Amino acid sequence: MVPKEAFVCTHFNACFDCIAVVPSGTPVNVRVTWSSSTAANVSWEPPRLADQNGLIRRYVLVLTDKRSPESNRTVSTTAMFYMFDQLKEYHPYALSVAAETISVGLHYLLNFNTLEDSELFPLMCLSYINLYRF
Repeated sequence: MVPKEAFVCTHFNACFDCIAVVPSGTPVNVRVTWSSSTAANVSWEPPRLADQNGLIRRYVLVLTDKRSPESNRTVSTTAMFYMFDQLKEYHPYALSVAAETISVGLHYLLNFNTLEDSELFPLMCLSYINLYRF
């Protein structure tokens, strides 16, 4: 459900002709590659134009340690890439990426494990779940 403040109302605050202005789609082509066993490079493309619902101001990324879900890193960026460093080697993480106009839209979720030093890289994500709203 889109929050009420994410609508632009054109009739004296009565929402007869309301237009959603938060992204209704997720970023696409989200990829994770590694520069080391403790650093993940994330890249993505904007949501489809029809799903942007306004000017994308920034992207919000949330990286969660799946073994300690209470500890996470949240970052905002205007770029379409970000590098998370100081990760734990051979460790499971969950990552969400969302576009923001006046508010954050749908999150693209994926799960991945960092590598051991002996593994070859770059590799892509192991699994993903799309269209999740926080």
